[in-house]
Amino acid sequence: MWGDPEKQFMIQAAKKAGIDKTPIAIVLESEAAYIFYKELPVEKFEDGSNKIDVFSLGQIYLVLNAEDETIDTTVLKVSPEGKVNVLRRASWENCGGAVVDNAFKKFFIDIVGEKFMDSFR
Repeated sequence: MWGDPEKQFMIQAAKKAGIDKTPIAIVLESEAAYIFYKELPVEKFEDGSNKIDVFSLGQIYLVLNAEDETIDTTVLKVSPEGKVNVLRRASWENCGGAVVDNAFKKFFIDIVGEKFMDSFR
């Protein structure tokens, strides 16, 4: 996680890039995802409503971010004031999407051989 010096560096970099007309907030990726999805419109349900009440006050939810080499999870809770609080964070290395893809390719190569797999590349 970023400490105060790293956050200050990012704020100064943003200002040098000309982003200084509004306050700048440095947030976790999971908090940014919460803000985005909270405002995302959803398709209407059979009853005609389009409201999913998952971001209500007091709600606890999990944000999972599966990247190439890592998987990060964050458990967030919406406080009574509407703020997002981080309850728990966890990260795992060497288990993200690219790692799984490479293991799957190796699995097939072990079965059918490298030459056969190369014919599909």
